[in-house]
Amino acid sequence: MKPAALILILILLTTIPPHTESKKQGTKFMDKTTVAIYNDINEEDSSITVHCYSVNGDLGTHQLTYGTNFTWTFREDFWGMTKYYCDFVTEYGSGNYGVFTPKLRIRCDTFCPWSITDTGPCLEQTAYGHELWCQGWKIPHPPPPALT
Repeated sequence: MKPAALILILILLTTIPPHTESKKQGTKFMDKTTVAIYNDINEEDSSITVHCYSVNGDLGTHQLTYGTNFTWTFREDFWGMTKYYCDFVTEYGSGNYGVFTPKLRIRCDTFCPWSITDTGPCLEQTAYGHELWCQGWKIPHPPPPALT
């Protein structure tokens, strides 16, 4: 490769932003992002199973009782393509959900808190006035039988 071409590539890499910025907070490359998963199913003995991962690693499986959380912090990759997914299993439903993706970044910026409820997971959109964005369960489970 010619030296002039190499210099041009270096200039481009240092002057072009690695990914778009959030409308609200201005997230940039190398900012730390935190994802938090909260069990907000307020039922006696209600626990949820959470298994989270990315292409770069498995964060393990966690049992969360009501009011507890699983939280992790990371830096996005240079290209802004970092993705994390979680499998949630509750007595009310289950499914696999993206909890941090380039599209979700604009909703939560550097803090992405998820509330797991009996109707499904809800993202608190910290970049948009803390408005909730909820999804239903992908696989709804029938309610437990009533005690007679």
